[in-house]
Amino acid sequence: MGIIDIKLMPDGEPVWLEVNPQGQFLFLESLLGEPLADRFLDFLISEAADA
Repeated sequence: MGIIDIKLMPDGEPVWLEVNPQGQFLFLESLLGEPLADRFLDFLISEAADA
């Protein structure tokens, strides 16, 4: 998995900057209003409890 960083130039042309092997997702919490870290932690705890 990788997350690609691309910047749009003023003329609209996309320019590739890098690929992050483990992209971050927590910036989405504020955009979506959803506590993603809490949901992920709940998932990990439930999986550990079932093991």
